[in-house]
Amino acid sequence: MPLEIELKLRLSPEDLGRLRGDPLLRSLTISRPVSQKLFTAYYDTPDLYLQRHQMALRLRHIGRKWIQSIKGGGEAALGLHQRHEWESMVPTGRPDFSQITDPSLIRLFDGAESHGQLCVLFTTDFQRSKRVLRLVNGSEIEFSLDRGVIRTPADFTSEICEIELELKSGSAQSLYQFALDILHIVPFRLENTSKAERGYRLVTGFKPTPIRAAAVRLETEMKLGESIKVIAWNCLDHLHGNEAGMLQHQDPEYLHQMRVALRRIRTARRVFARAFAATGFASATSDLKWLSRSLGGARDWDVFVSETLSEVRNYFHERPGIFALWEECEQIRQNHNEAACEAVGSTRYTEAMLRLGAGLNSETRLLAPDSQQSELRKTGLEWPVKKFADSALSHGHEKLKKYYKRAEGQSSEAVHALRIAVKEQRYTAEFFSDLYRRKRVKRYIKSLTGLQETLGAVIDTTVTERLLNEVGVAEGRDENDGMCEARGIVLGWTVQRGLMKRSELDEIWGDFEKKEVFW
Repeated sequence: MPLEIELKLRLSPEDLGRLRGDPLLRSLTISRPVSQKLFTAYYDTPDLYLQRHQMALRLRHIGRKWIQSIKGGGEAALGLHQRHEWESMVPTGRPDFSQITDPSLIRLFDGAESHGQLCVLFTTDFQRSKRVLRLVNGSEIEFSLDRGVIRTPADFTSEICEIELELKSGSAQSLYQFALDILHIVPFRLENTSKAERGYRLVTGFKPTPIRAAAVRLETEMKLGESIKVIAWNCLDHLHGNEAGMLQHQDPEYLHQMRVALRRIRTARRVFARAFAATGFASATSDLKWLSRSLGGARDWDVFVSETLSEVRNYFHERPGIFALWEECEQIRQNHNEAACEAVGSTRYTEAMLRLGAGLNSETRLLAPDSQQSELRKTGLEWPVKKFADSALSHGHEKLKKYYKRAEGQSSEAVHALRIAVKEQRYTAEFFSDLYRRKRVKRYIKSLTGLQETLGAVIDTTVTERLLNEVGVAEGRDENDGMCEARGIVLGWTVQRGLMKRSELDEIWGDFEKKEVFW
């Protein structure tokens, strides 16, 4: 079954000239550059039968030829699209299934016919400039620059301006490494959405919503090396899936989910660091820390304004200083969100994602640089994932007990450390949940979630005090007009709630400790 592997990069039309004229492309080109005008019609039934089965049917007109393509399955993450593809020549611009031999496709299109006549849902019309490149490591890729438009019968349109890097020989790591070279020439964004997906969105008016972490699909027969990549790509898909919504200043949940994805990435790195000195995440560690800090401030202010301050405002709305405080905090929240969007929209962010993609497509990145240890660690890649998961979960569970004893002294730093450990254990349990009995895993995760929420309320006082101090710095003047009183009310509110939650902590921990582990 043919597998198409390509990296999609979205760029601005203003940067096309600079890219076309760069000497890097000329130095790597091994074929005559070709320019083509491509018109493509995408077909489906009125009830979108093919889309529901994650398949796309298109007919592309190139010169005097019509090429029918059926694409489906696979996945897309960090701009890398891996899909099965079947191509055949057809005599006209109408679907022709007479050459299909794959039994699953025959059944699919038999089913499509029962759902109504296949019709053109949308078209793409673009100019493609393509050439074959041979990279310094010997890998060959087809470089295509596409410029045009997606159009529906109702004349809704969406611009096309993108680079497609299709792997012809070598490893997918080469695509990311070459993209890093291009990034030094022109800025771009990694594109997870195919032309077909964008076309369907135009037709249906579909508006994406914040994406939560998808279940990690592992099997007990998997080797550890394979499971590392599955978990890593799951985390990065979660991160990148919320990027567009966050940059468009939509629901604050987009930013929250990106921050959760970053915590999951850090957790995965720590978990697997017990077996390997480095993973595919190592090359972007400093960038991930920078991104976490950039998003962390914005998320803290989102929660403080929309939850804590909003609740206090409802109870003390007659106090004049409360509304003034809310206005100041809302402005600071917006400033932090702008800074977070700047970080995600930056070249540094794109570069970090490319390095992650390159690292996760390189087996050597999973091994220690020490040659004396590499053979041992290479053997470790062949361990059964279930054996490693049992060990990792046991280690995390014992760590929780140790951290809880430290937190009994009510030190805010110790409580914060315990909360982080609880989150990490929860994410670890979610990573490996497919290897165990689902009901037992859910009970364990639910108890961790309750513990995490309680600990969050306990340390809210520290967070609130830090944020209120930031309001003071932003003001640069003496408190007046009830602002001092308002700050005292908010701080007192969180202190009181924290004390109440702290009194519940021992009981909640006791319930958690009594629960039987699932591994």
